[in-house]
Amino acid sequence: MRMTTKVPLIIFEDGLKGSTHVRFRGRIVETSEMIYKDLKKREKQGELLVLDINEFRASSVCFECHQRNLRHHTAQERAFYNILICNDCNIFWNRDVLAAKNMMFISTQLWPGNERSDIFSRPTGQRAT
Repeated sequence: MRMTTKVPLIIFEDGLKGSTHVRFRGRIVETSEMIYKDLKKREKQGELLVLDINEFRASSVCFECHQRNLRHHTAQERAFYNILICNDCNIFWNRDVLAAKNMMFISTQLWPGNERSDIFSRPTGQRAT
């Protein structure tokens, strides 16, 4: 019988690295750099694994069909920017849930050493801001 140990995988969006603080409801709650350093320390101790990924297009590509054909939900002449609708699948997405699902998808590509899908890749020569 083979014993396996489960180790948590933490996906850290690399835009947060080096941040001096994160605001939550108007308050500074913790520095992202401190959190990242603590995660890396725990990774060295074998408690978890940290995978850094770039979030490029994570909230602008439909998780179901992998197309960039999303629009903002509108109702009563108001746009809801946290709700997106895929024009191909007609699926409603919460922007944060969509980003999290796509970051997990990107992670499953990167973890075994593969390249990220073209739809999530920054065009050559374009810098991250």
